[in-house]
Amino acid sequence: MIKVEFNKTVAISVPRQAIASLANLVQKELKTKSKNISLAFVDDSEIKKLNNRYRRKNKITDVLSFAMEDEENFGEIVIAVGQTKRQADSGLKYEILKLFLHGFLHLLGYDHEVLKQAIEMEKIEEKILTKFYARCK
Repeated sequence: MIKVEFNKTVAISVPRQAIASLANLVQKELKTKSKNISLAFVDDSEIKKLNNRYRRKNKITDVLSFAMEDEENFGEIVIAVGQTKRQADSGLKYEILKLFLHGFLHLLGYDHEVLKQAIEMEKIEEKILTKFYARCK
């Protein structure tokens, strides 16, 4: 079972149980190990600083992932609350879950820098989100 540690520096209602369920569905579907994930919610200025520092992109992004190379932790996912709210066309909860999944896939080594990888990652995201929401009905 995957344990998600929640860290918030901004006020936001976080669907903790849904995130934990989604994490465990990812574990089952992709046959990953049981490890911990740190999930942080930050403001736009903080994510912009992190994006500039670690990716040399001086702009706001919605999610960043920082993988860890140890037996207990996958790493940390950082979600920008302001950006998430601005792009949440399908609702804030859905957008948070989608970004968590996207970040988690990055922690597992998936990427979208080349088209072939982007297509593969998007298919996995769609498949897992479809299964997740089918379970919720």
